[in-house]
Amino acid sequence: MTARIAGTTIEASATFAVLDRTAPQVTITPPASTQVRAGADLKILVRVVDEIGISRVLFETAGIVTGDDSTVVASGTMDTSLSFDVSVPDNATVGSKITLYALAADLSQNEGAAAPVTLTVVP
Repeated sequence: MTARIAGTTIEASATFAVLDRTAPQVTITPPASTQVRAGADLKILVRVVDEIGISRVLFETAGIVTGDDSTVVASGTMDTSLSFDVSVPDNATVGSKITLYALAADLSQNEGAAAPVTLTVVP
C-alpha cells in the first residue's frame, strides 16, 4: 500500500485474515436402489468436499437400524469419500425404513449435512 501526503511517499504493508464461513459439501451415495431386502449388507458412500480442509465426518442411521460412526479425516484433506456398512436385519418387515444421515465439519468448524436418504425394505 502506498500513500502520498504533501509530496512525501510512505509505503506500508498490511496482513488480512480471511475467515472461512463455507460449510463442507456432503453427499450420500445410496445403494443402486433405495429399495432393499431383509438381510442385505449395504456399502454406503459419503463424499465430502471443502475448500479449506475436512476435519471429521459423522454417519448415522435411524429407523429399523440405528447407530452412528464418526471418522477423523487427515488434516488438510479437501475431497474424500468414505464407505460405511449398514446391515438390514434379517427380520425386517416389508415397508420398514432406514434413514441415512451424514454430517461433516471442516478445519474452521463449519458443518455441512447431506440430504438424508431413506431406504425401504421390500419383499
